[in-house]
Amino acid sequence: MDVHFLLTHLCGISHPAWRTFHTIRIDAAWLSQYTLRYRYVTGSWLRLDTR
Repeated sequence: MDVHFLLTHLCGISHPAWRTFHTIRIDAAWLSQYTLRYRYVTGSWLRLDTR
């Protein structure tokens, strides 16, 4: 499968869905980085969650 063709097809046929998917991917990546940073700052990986 040609990736470029696939991307063009997705953008052309279902652009809103593709944009939503892309946004979700960006949000997930940002959230992952934020979570890692939070754990690093708080050292929460060294202890059990005590909420």
